[in-house]
This record gives sequence, C-alpha cells and structure tokens, in this order.
Amino acid sequence: MADPSDNLRDGAESNIVMPVDTLPRMRRLRRALAAGWAEPFTRWLGVVLIVATVVRVVWVLYAAREPVGIYDPHWYEMLGVRIANGDGYTLPGGDPTAYYSVGYPAALAGAVWFAQHTPLSDNVPVAAGLLNSAFAVATVALIGMIGRRLAGWRVGIGAAALAALFPSQIFYTAAILSETLFNFLLVASLAILVWRRSDQLGMHRLLTAGLVLGLAALTRPVALFVVPFAALAWWLAHTGWRTALRRALALGLGIMIVLVPWAIRNWVRMGEPIAIATSTGDNLCIGHNPEATGAFQLTEPCLVGVPNRVTTEEELERDETLRTRAVDYFLDHPQREIPLLWWRGFYTYRTDDDGLDAVESYGDDEFIGSRMRDVLATVANAFYFGVLALAAVGAVALWSRARAGRMLYFAWLAAMAASPLAFFGDPRFKVPFALLCVVPAAVTMAALPAIRRTRLEPDRADISPVD
Repeated sequence: MADPSDNLRDGAESNIVMPVDTLPRMRRLRRALAAGWAEPFTRWLGVVLIVATVVRVVWVLYAAREPVGIYDPHWYEMLGVRIANGDGYTLPGGDPTAYYSVGYPAALAGAVWFAQHTPLSDNVPVAAGLLNSAFAVATVALIGMIGRRLAGWRVGIGAAALAALFPSQIFYTAAILSETLFNFLLVASLAILVWRRSDQLGMHRLLTAGLVLGLAALTRPVALFVVPFAALAWWLAHTGWRTALRRALALGLGIMIVLVPWAIRNWVRMGEPIAIATSTGDNLCIGHNPEATGAFQLTEPCLVGVPNRVTTEEELERDETLRTRAVDYFLDHPQREIPLLWWRGFYTYRTDDDGLDAVESYGDDEFIGSRMRDVLATVANAFYFGVLALAAVGAVALWSRARAGRMLYFAWLAAMAASPLAFFGDPRFKVPFALLCVVPAAVTMAALPAIRRTRLEPDRADISPVD
C-alpha cells in the first residue's frame, strides 16, 4: 500500500519550479569554467594565485604584530581606527589632518571595522595583513595578465610566479604600510591601458585609468610621476605629440576628479586646498639640506625652529617652513644635486630586506630569531638581485617602439625608478619598481628554453597582443 506521504513529497517537489533560463545559464557557466581551465594560462595562473595567497596568509599570521614606536605603521593604524570609529581623518586631539596620504588609512578603516564586527575583535594588525594580502594577490593576477598581453602567456605566468614568490613583497603584507595597496592601484591603472590595442584607447578608458591613478596618488603621491612618462611613451610609440598630449591630459583629468574633492575637504576643514598631503615639506627637507646624505636622516636643519604636528595650524606651518627651506637650499646649492642623486639611488636600491625591518617596528620589536632573520634577508636580497639581472636582459627584448603597450609598461617602470630621487633614498621606495621588474625578468626566463631565437614573439595560440 502506498504511503500517503509519498504523494505529499511528490506534490511538494512538483511545486519547485526553476526559472526557464536557469539550466541554460548553468550549462553556459560550466562550459565557460571548463574552457577557462583548459587554457594553460588560466590553469597555471590559478595555481600561482593559490600559492600567493597561502604564503601571504601564513606570513601574516606569523609576523603581523602591534606596531611599536612612533613610526609610520603606528600612525596608519591610529588614523584607520579613528576613521572606523567615526572620528574622521583627525589627529589624536581631534584636529583634522592631511599629513599622511589618506588612501591607505581609509582602506585600513574598512579592515578595522570588519575586525571590530568579527571574531578578530580588535586585532588590527591581522586584519590589516589580510587586507594587504587581498591587494597583493589581486596584484599578482594583474601582473600575470599584463605579462600575457605584452609578451605571451608563458611570460604572464612567469611574471605572476615571480611576483607571488617575491620575498620583500611578501614581507610587506604583514606591515601596516601602504605598499600593497599602492602596488595594486598602480598595476591596475597600467592593466586598464594595455588591455586593448593602442588605437582602441577611448576617452572612457583613459579616464578610468586616470581615476585609478588618482586613488594611487591619494595613497602615495609619487603616482603623479606616471603622467609625464606616459606622455613620453605614447610619443615614442609614434602616436604623434598631439595624441600623446591628449591622452596624458585625459589621465590628468581622471586624477583631478579624484584629487579635487580631497582638496576641497582640506580647504574646508584645514583652511588650505592641500592637493594630497602635508608631508611634502618633511620629505623634501630630508633630501635637501646642508647635512643631507641621500639617506633618510632627521638632521638639525629639519628639526630646529619647526613646530610639531599636534594641531592643524602646526602641521600647516611645519609643511610650509620645511618646503621653503628645502627649495631655497636646492636653488642655492645646485652643485650638490649630482652627488646626492647618486646617494639617493644607492640607499634606495642597495638592499631588499627592508620588509623585515618594517614588521619588526624598525628595531623596536625584534621577534624574528637572528638566524632566521639572516636566512630571510639573504633569500630576499638574492631573489631581488636575481630579478634585476634577469630584467636587465629581458628589457632589451621587451623594448619596442612599435608596441605602445610595451612602451607604457616602461613608462610605469621609469616613473617608479625615478620618483625616489626627488626626495631621499630609502629601500622602501623601490618596492613598486622591484615588482614591475618581474615582467622583463619573465621575458628572459621564457626565452631560456629557446635561447637561439633572436626575438621574443607571443605564442600563436595566445590572444592577440597589444599594438
């Protein structure tokens, strides 16, 4: 005898009606995923991203700690917490500030809010590290896609793998610093421009890239160096000076759309239309004063007779005073610039283990064992100089004035190489430059199995290259 409940179940099941187009959509999704996984680039990039995620999360869980000492991580955390708590971008006393570029503290505020509403509780360092890891993994993916567009899928995978395993890039994910966010925004702006052929760069794409560059500038002002180098790259790529200028102006317009609201906020809250930050005076004075050595060094000319940053008025006065001193010294002593340029470059590019200093609060919280630290530092420096050597060779093959996408890549690379020379030398400043070097390094790696080939060309099975 049939169970009456069977009829009830049958009736219930018969009432479950799926939308007519659900099954076809699911089939299309499965086919798209299968096609993507069948493609070597997608498959290998997926593996690389998993590795990039694992190593960064493990490092964050080990090395993310509460900042010790009054260094940048301390200030970034304090500002992020104040934003998350509804106090705005203000100093501890409540006065509005613009000393640090607002981009990273604003992003960090989201991670702080998340931590406050999850089991992470008030563990801001871990929340910041996980946020940094997300930006870093996304950057690895973008680096891979850029490499693929410029020189084929093997170069893309090689570049992504180098970025994923780059020791210093991993170290910085556990520090409450702006490097990972800046790298992501910088690389994203480049990816937007090289994703299509040069003749397909419409105003909307240029403006979008400019908007992303504007966010990068609100994170680190050196992003502004990209615009003149981009104009030069387009001109070198035979686009004509009018086209190059028009595109650069479009990038600049996108940047201005981002910066103007922040300048208005500063005008209203602080009394001056500060475009990005009030730390320019400090940075210029450190590199341009009678006792400047080219390295980061707080000397008497930048300390005596200048107020602290306790209030808004003191912050503004300090910035103006130090900017005036730096510019006057620069104009009165131009002969010192050549040797100082050399030393700024030396102190910036001489080593690549600075991420370890950052997570150890620059010597105030030495929690990594001395032997382990020596191993990590040695690996980091060896990897860095190895990438530089490979990149020096690969850059020759990658250079092509007939390919505007490649010239744009060199514009981004040159901008990040040159920007530290305007201020002072610090290994931290070359982090974005080192990251961008993985693309030409991957070109060299891809060419090694076929060293007899005189010119690297994209794989025929690959997507059509840019330009």
